[in-house]
Amino acid sequence: MSRILIATDFSAAAENATHFGCRLARDFDMPVTLLHCFMIPITFNDNPMPVVPLDEGREMVETRLQEQIATLRQQYAGMEIEGVVMYGDVVDGIAEYSEEKNVWISVLGNTGEGTTDLWMGSSVVSALREVDGNVLAVPEHIEYRKPEKICFACDFKDVAGHFQLQKLTELVRRTGAQLHVVNVDHENKNYTPDNMLETTELHAELEAAKPVYHYIESRDVDDAIQNFITENHMDWLVIAPHKHSFFGSLFHKSHTKAMVKMSRIPIMALHEHE
Repeated sequence: MSRILIATDFSAAAENATHFGCRLARDFDMPVTLLHCFMIPITFNDNPMPVVPLDEGREMVETRLQEQIATLRQQYAGMEIEGVVMYGDVVDGIAEYSEEKNVWISVLGNTGEGTTDLWMGSSVVSALREVDGNVLAVPEHIEYRKPEKICFACDFKDVAGHFQLQKLTELVRRTGAQLHVVNVDHENKNYTPDNMLETTELHAELEAAKPVYHYIESRDVDDAIQNFITENHMDWLVIAPHKHSFFGSLFHKSHTKAMVKMSRIPIMALHEHE
């Protein structure tokens, strides 16, 4: 059975993401796994030592996680909620758990500020970039509602045939949302549905999702997408980052202004086929 995986570090952003994930799971009648990844700080002196023993550190976070799960089970009566504690990096933890279990979506909190190591620091961007699954980065102040409009923003460069577009089609099927595919022409190529022969394969792969296509001319790609999202009341943003694309450049920079602005709605990334 598919499940929702929610990563938490017990912060405010994680708390919001936890409720977002639980409400998402309730809408789709799925069990929830709450994942906490921890690392023991090391004191750097003549004899480097962990601040607390590993077993003691694990016991502390397991106790806190079980307390949170008990509260959630009261709030979401009847929902199957379990907890997992792993030692190490949260991105590795999400990837490892997702390989072992049938995870539909992994949910992380996103402060949009880059002020901590976990949320919107390297970990959120790394999870979107590296985890080969549906990872949803949820802004700190966004409350869950079932998505009705999903925006897929891509630059049409080697997207069809290279990316896991079936995951996008499956997302649309499960949620019942309307898919909007957005291309921003920042090179004045005057793209239209009639003259973009290279999109034929993209159209074919997304045909089952019955998307609406939008072509926008703007030199400022991130502003154009953000304006489209705001003006058309999009609920989720899906992107396809690869190394030669605009989005690829975002994923190789930390705390960019563009990424922060895009964090107004949940973001999911599609990955290339291996």
